[in-house]
Amino acid sequence: MSDILTSEQIAMIGFEAPYVRPDDADAAIQRLVETSLALHAQLAVLAQEKEATCTWTGDDDGLWTTECGHAYSFVWDGPEDNGQKFCGYCGKRLIQVAYVEPVEPNEDTGATP
Repeated sequence: MSDILTSEQIAMIGFEAPYVRPDDADAAIQRLVETSLALHAQLAVLAQEKEATCTWTGDDDGLWTTECGHAYSFVWDGPEDNGQKFCGYCGKRLIQVAYVEPVEPNEDTGATP
């Protein structure tokens, strides 16, 4: 490598540029490349985590069972009505599945209303 850094190399080095001697540039660039690869890997993990969800299912007593193995009870209503958007246990985006009262068949006809 020559003793003169290109503008692209200086841009890659960023804040290190004023402190890097030309004979240390290859090592500095290698460190930045490794750091960049590590950051891209971390961003990929974060992107997957952003899409992750935890389903909360309500029951007839107002208890909400979480997909991650916990239970939670609200004084009124459910998670969405109380402004909860993320699971307080695993941190994933919350999906609410409200309790639906089972429909009993009509005793006389056997039909459901």
